[in-house]
Amino acid sequence: MLVPRRADRSAEWVAALCGAGFEPVLVPLIDFELPADPAPALSLPVLLDAAGRRAESGAERPWLVVTSVTTIQALAQLGVWTEIRDVVRRGSVVVVAVGEGTRRALEAAGVAAELMPERAMNARGILRLAAHQAPRAAFLPHGNLAAPTLEGGLRDLGWEVTALDVYLTVDAPARPGRRITTPPPGTPGGDGAPAGGSPREPVSPGPELGLDEARRLEWTAMIATSPSTARRILAEFPAARADAGVPILSIGPSTTAQLRAAGREPAGECETPEPAAAVALLTALTRSADEQNARAEPGFTDTDTADQDPRRHLSSTRRPPETEETP
Repeated sequence: MLVPRRADRSAEWVAALCGAGFEPVLVPLIDFELPADPAPALSLPVLLDAAGRRAESGAERPWLVVTSVTTIQALAQLGVWTEIRDVVRRGSVVVVAVGEGTRRALEAAGVAAELMPERAMNARGILRLAAHQAPRAAFLPHGNLAAPTLEGGLRDLGWEVTALDVYLTVDAPARPGRRITTPPPGTPGGDGAPAGGSPREPVSPGPELGLDEARRLEWTAMIATSPSTARRILAEFPAARADAGVPILSIGPSTTAQLRAAGREPAGECETPEPAAAVALLTALTRSADEQNARAEPGFTDTDTADQDPRRHLSSTRRPPETEETP
């Protein structure tokens, strides 16, 4: 199945999919660059420090909302992450993570997220958290293609919002001089180690395919991991057309909206933007497809599907999950 991510951003995805018996193929469709004018991003530590000091004098503690691991990487590559971390450690700033992956990256980078949505790990989930808080300052470092949902929603709640573009989302590959290559702090090659431990062991998620080679493959499934990757999948792959029959999974509501705006209904939407949720959805979809195919066969009985692999139809390059019996 097509996973439109860079190898250095895919370790958890590859581990989860391979562990469940799927065969992920990495095809980077988008990439990330530093902004042409980094001044707004470079101002974040100073702005955050000033807001934190106001909180120490009685104001509501400001929020720092981190909506992606790329945000952390960009701030690290710009050289301001250590300053931000030191401000947060004073305890006068509330750090909000959009989801589990971002929370783990923050923890590895030495910052504990106090708040995270429980189910809707997106802008609407964060707005539900904010609705139960007194209005205050909020800082939103994000990419240039961030939807206005969070910023606008916080302003509607009476919050003072500072939104900063700290990276750019571009079609892959990014320009070498501006490409974000710094690993998140706390990971091998990053700035520092995870709190309370040593850096995580490096992983090797596998090779990447270029577009030309990827277009020649016979895909059995694709996953759109963002609105931007949804747009690129539909633009670059004839197999992504609705009449081609290849299922496209959506990572979440905004990605689903992008697919539907282009006239493509996703095969399903993940409950959370995490690899485990994608595996669960893939397994459910393929089990359903296998059962439907089996029921269409002459002489079908309910016991006929007992030994069928639920992923058979979605992974033409499927390998068995690794067990002690697998050579």
